[in-house]
Amino acid sequence: HDLLRYVDGSSTPPPKKLNANYIEINLEYIKWKRSDQLALIWILSTVSESILTQIISYDMP
Repeated sequence: HDLLRYVDGSSTPPPKKLNANYIEINLEYIKWKRSDQLALIWILSTVSESILTQIISYDMP
């Protein structure tokens, strides 16, 4: 599924909107976000419950 790039940070999100003057959301952004969330779910589904609690409570800088 080519999701490693979402984990290693080499995949950067496309612009959320097609143009700053438009409300329309960029479809490429929606696809990117979906894959990014899929990678996160796959990672979280492989961690033990005790570690998962620590990950979820971690406060990102």
